[in-house]
Amino acid sequence: MGRLGIIAARLGDTVTAVRLMRQLDSTALKPHAFGYPLVEEATIAAWLGRKDEAMRLLVAAMKAGTEFSSLWHSNIGLEPLWDYPPFKEFLRPKG
Repeated sequence: MGRLGIIAARLGDTVTAVRLMRQLDSTALKPHAFGYPLVEEATIAAWLGRKDEAMRLLVAAMKAGTEFSSLWHSNIGLEPLWDYPPFKEFLRPKG
């Protein structure tokens, strides 16, 4: 669902992208999902230009158990956020 939503968003099919975001949201907190559906939902939101929503979803994914790794810095799916100051702050090492 996530990849289809990302493709739909990139093609400008907002209706399909938002529908798939809703479906992902319903699976986000299932046991053993570890927030990964929220990352996919955030990626769709980023491609739809909803950067604030994307950031909210990324933070929620981390709280739900998604692990942080160096791959976040080069995730091509999150390209719309690369120059977004809250995303840069999100990636900045802490502690």
